[in-house]
Amino acid sequence: TLGFVMEWLPSTFSERGRRCAAGIPAAELGRYLEEALLGLKALHLAGIAVRDLRPENLLLDEQDTLKVADLGMARTETAALSLREQSTRYQAPEILNGQLRRAHGDADPPVREYHSSDLYSLGIIFYEAAAGAERWQDLPALAAVFGESGAGSALPMDLR
Repeated sequence: TLGFVMEWLPSTFSERGRRCAAGIPAAELGRYLEEALLGLKALHLAGIAVRDLRPENLLLDEQDTLKVADLGMARTETAALSLREQSTRYQAPEILNGQLRRAHGDADPPVREYHSSDLYSLGIIFYEAAAGAERWQDLPALAAVFGESGAGSALPMDLR
């Protein structure tokens, strides 16, 4: 019999944000960001690219410590661990528009080249948490990547 045991993580970053009508306080948001960056750094140093960072994949333990979870789309140097599609809302532009793959002759790029995409995804997650609004608002992510000139982009403090 094969068993799998893991730590109990009762909440997500997404749920935490919904519990605060005025948004997550800045100091707390900074702590969560630091914890997420440390987790991402550990994964990247181990040669793993997450490739599907989103608020639902950032879990909180009973002491309110943030942990990066759900590595179903993760990739190592030797293998993609899943073929399911990544959530486009948090994908980096070079992933959405195919530029990263085209730069490698449509072959799978080295895992280290996904690391900056993981950081982009984390940046969008925390931008939205700080702003209290979706980065792309009501635009589909693809239209935003291919059509947005940057004009009209709101700063987090302008959205609250």
